[in-house]
Amino acid sequence: MRLGQHFLKNERALKLIARSLNLKPRDNLIELGPGHGELTKFLLASKIDFSLIAIEKDERLANSLKESFKDDRLCVAVGDLRIIVPQLAERFSKYKLAGNIPYYLSGYLFRLIQECKTKPEKIIFTLQREVAERIMAKPGKMNKLAASVQFWAKPKILMRLGKNDFSPPPEVDSAVLELIPLNKLPMPPEKYYELMNKVFRQPRKTLANNLIFGSQIERKALETKLRQLDIEPLLRPQDLSVPDLVKLTLHF
Repeated sequence: MRLGQHFLKNERALKLIARSLNLKPRDNLIELGPGHGELTKFLLASKIDFSLIAIEKDERLANSLKESFKDDRLCVAVGDLRIIVPQLAERFSKYKLAGNIPYYLSGYLFRLIQECKTKPEKIIFTLQREVAERIMAKPGKMNKLAASVQFWAKPKILMRLGKNDFSPPPEVDSAVLELIPLNKLPMPPEKYYELMNKVFRQPRKTLANNLIFGSQIERKALETKLRQLDIEPLLRPQDLSVPDLVKLTLHF
């Protein structure tokens, strides 16, 4: 194992991912970290005429992929996905994204996708279960990661995985997460994330306390404004929904 990789070997999960991508003729699919081609094999088993770009940082594994799969639909790109994905997003008007994501890269990768000029039509990642469940959070357990991702995509856990579904087994459980990016955002992302960062500045504090920090508005006026928006000032960040945060962004 190199680069902290744990290769998914559960064939039921691999078939589910390939099927859930719903590949169609002329689709562009980017596969991140294909490893030995565990998922690649099931993707190329289809007779559909689509384009598959597999990004692999490990040159040894990349060369092995080229040797293992003699398929004109496959292009193996050797390099860092953090550099290659934005370049491909500039090139394609439509594409899908899939991969078994190194746990240390998941947070960075979500930010990278959010900033891409063209977002994927569909994303299916295998990643740490705790991260997937945090992304799925609802009001009452909302967190900064969920608020960030749910602003631009609709998440769904397709399958939960155990340690023994991988080789070598990781120390944590995993999940297959599907993300469907929204066609239209309610506002510029920069404004939303600025407000979101302020609200979640200290998650244990009330909404009013977080919003008043560094603000020129008086507390009584702030609380009145929140109530006019049907948002209780004593709520904590975890109690808010993404629509609540959008509403706050429009008025603060």
